[in-house]
Amino acid sequence: MQDKAAAKNDPDTASDRVRADDALRECEQTLRAVQQLARIGIWRYNVLEEALWWSDELYRIFCIDPATSRLSPQLVLERVHPDDRETFQRQMASGLPHHSDYRIMLPDGAVKYIHEEVHAERDASGTLVRMHGTAQDITERKRVEDALRASEGRYRTIVDSQAEFVVRYQAGRDHHLRERHPLQVHKHETRGPAREVLLSLHTSR
Repeated sequence: MQDKAAAKNDPDTASDRVRADDALRECEQTLRAVQQLARIGIWRYNVLEEALWWSDELYRIFCIDPATSRLSPQLVLERVHPDDRETFQRQMASGLPHHSDYRIMLPDGAVKYIHEEVHAERDASGTLVRMHGTAQDITERKRVEDALRASEGRYRTIVDSQAEFVVRYQAGRDHHLRERHPLQVHKHETRGPAREVLLSLHTSR
């Protein structure tokens, strides 16, 4: 008891404790900043106690106020988009490590895309005891991917329509030349790789 009291009152020990507390707070602040920049949150779930824990960023991503809402697996499930809910529930209930993309629907009707990485912990008997993972808001990435796909689709439509026009124009031109100058058509007819490419584009549609 005297040794503990002496250690508690020792200036060097107290100073070390202060430095350790400051370092811990700095690490926590850095972690929160990184999560906010990456739009990624951390969660843990104790299966035996049915206790779910979220980092602050995860509350922000899901637009849940911890001061007014009690966090639970059911609350999370209610946030998942109805079309993705069954798959989400099945994967979580399996207790197996996995990764998945799904949508959540916010109270105002807005939709977010989430990428989740899930890990599982089991005891010596193989019983699932804990699950933990990360959930990242990938909504902006999804929007960019959708915009790129739409742009590629428009570009392909333009290329296909132009190729078809060129083939039809050349076919009409060759037919006209054959009728008027059957002996000279070979001088004007498109031959070689260029014609084969155009014809392949046309016939592949």
